[in-house]
Order: sequence, then C-alpha cells, then structure tokens
Amino acid sequence: MAHWRHTFKSPRFFMFDARVAIFLIAFLLHIRGWTLLVLITVLGAFYAVERRGYDFKSALRAIRVYFAGPVRPPLTDDKLTRPKDYDRRPLF
Repeated sequence: MAHWRHTFKSPRFFMFDARVAIFLIAFLLHIRGWTLLVLITVLGAFYAVERRGYDFKSALRAIRVYFAGPVRPPLTDDKLTRPKDYDRRPLF
C-alpha cells in the first residue's frame, strides 16, 4: 500500500504524465503516420514542460497567464456599471 504522502502526486505513465496515455491509446487504435506524429509531438511537449519544472496543470496556467497579459480587470466590460444621466431638469 502506498504511503499517504504519495496520494497527491500526479499519476505517471513510464516517465510522462498519465494524460499521455490518451494519445497513446488513440495511436494504438488508429495507427497512421499522422497519429504517430501527434503522439511524438505531445510526448515532446510534455517532456519540455517537465524539464522546465512544471507539471501539466501549472503549465496550462502559465500559458493562460501569458496570453491573458499582466493586467486582468476584476470585471468584464459588460458587467461594469456606467454612470447614469437621468437628465433631471426643472419642469418650469
């Protein structure tokens, strides 16, 4: 039985994250050149991510931060309230 401290670790498939198994199964079910190329590309991407010290979830988070930019407003434009002018003028 595994020690309790190993329960939070991500599952591994040989030396890669277990999410690679999805692409491996897809390749084994549909053996073509392009699926082999996709599998090798995904394996290379996972290897490069892990060499930089990220796990898969934090790498996706870093990519999202890269595309979102340094400043993210707390509310989107459609949720911001604009000042209202009721055009209140005296009647007479």
